[in-house]
Amino acid sequence: MASKGGSWKSGKFALAVKSSSEVKGGRQPKLPDGVTAEKIGGFQTYEFKSGDNKVSLNILPDFFDPDSHSVSFSVNGSSTAGALKGREADLAALKIRRIITHDASTRPDGFKYECNAVIGDSRGATRAVAYESAGFSRPVAGRAGGTQYAIVRNGKLTPDNATLRQYETNTPAGQVAEGNYRQLRRQRDRERAINR
Repeated sequence: MASKGGSWKSGKFALAVKSSSEVKGGRQPKLPDGVTAEKIGGFQTYEFKSGDNKVSLNILPDFFDPDSHSVSFSVNGSSTAGALKGREADLAALKIRRIITHDASTRPDGFKYECNAVIGDSRGATRAVAYESAGFSRPVAGRAGGTQYAIVRNGKLTPDNATLRQYETNTPAGQVAEGNYRQLRRQRDRERAINR
């Protein structure tokens, strides 16, 4: 792959990859442009505009587990898709991922997140896989809408598979999780084909 001014093979281009020591040493990913952050008590809210739409990402202490924090996002106050379409939805998803990466870099090691992909609008599998690619575990029982877990390690968001296994071990759902997970991936592919 050649380009004006150099090539990947010659080493003139390099990816800027931050090591965990750089992140922990005070160099953390910046908040994307146009994002406002507000912290009230244990609640952290990030907001930005996408076209005429207001997108919010909320991180709040989990009611049932004080060691974990729930992640949710909304567009114009709704947790289902509708207002964002096509490229605008893709750009908003990338910005949300960068916000979560930034937030994780500000948290201490061991900080836990959890989320659930909303499934009421035929885009749940797509959301579940997007959360997974951002650093969350696969959903409990491998089904869209199942809780997904992440933990901060060295300033980065990583899947919290230990918590996932804890919830699946003593349930019948754990026995069928892998089959469901393969089905989730196929469902995501169908959703993408329908919603494009």
